[in-house]
Amino acid sequence: METLTPKLILVPTDFSAPAAHALRYAAALGARFGAHLLVVYADTFIPPVDFTISAAGAFDLPREVLIDTAREHLQAFAETNIGASMPYDVSVVVANPIDAIVAEVRESGANLIVMGTHGRSGLRRLLFGSVTEAVMRVAPVPVIAVHEATPEAALVNLVAGNRSTPEGRAAADYAGMLADAGKGRFVEVPDGADPIEMARGVGADLIALGMSSEHRHEQRVVQHSSCAVLVVNRLTVSATERRAERPPLALTTS
Repeated sequence: METLTPKLILVPTDFSAPAAHALRYAAALGARFGAHLLVVYADTFIPPVDFTISAAGAFDLPREVLIDTAREHLQAFAETNIGASMPYDVSVVVANPIDAIVAEVRESGANLIVMGTHGRSGLRRLLFGSVTEAVMRVAPVPVIAVHEATPEAALVNLVAGNRSTPEGRAAADYAGMLADAGKGRFVEVPDGADPIEMARGVGADLIALGMSSEHRHEQRVVQHSSCAVLVVNRLTVSATERRAERPPLALTTS
């Protein structure tokens, strides 16, 4: 998984407290690897069907003004939650959040996504956690879901889920690469055991899971785990395999 060492970390946000914590987590992780952050806010900027009368005034503004305001808010949000020495860029995308996040990964070359869970997306009243779970299924890079209780610094105690699938093995390998050098300690989840309970028992900093075809297991772990959860899906495994098979560039002499 050497090719997936974090160099550009995409951090989607909805400005909630969990999203702010995820940004701080990503900044701490990025600092360890010399990575760059790309902080993204995505919105269609179209009033939701169920928005309230009290919120209607916000949508009286021209769309361009709403986008500019969001960009200013995003810049301030990034400055508040990222250290001064950490390089980053911000981007406001006019699109559905899930589509925008995947598109930004492909266009920017980001090779890790860090997202908060259980936040709310302003007037959309959309659980940001559901966006995180959807992104985990379709992202072409690993996704780390972060809760407000997740420690920002250490990655020492790691819990690995089922390694019998390519996704499970890739998730464990990637988590091992992220772990504190010389300190990482893996606990493998036995068949039939609950990774959430095991993670609590060992004081885990991270649970590493391969995404299964039905997704329900990973969703439950993300929803109820108090530590960060790393998920790798089949798309990520396929992308890694393609990079490994790509022949080196031929050198030419003049």
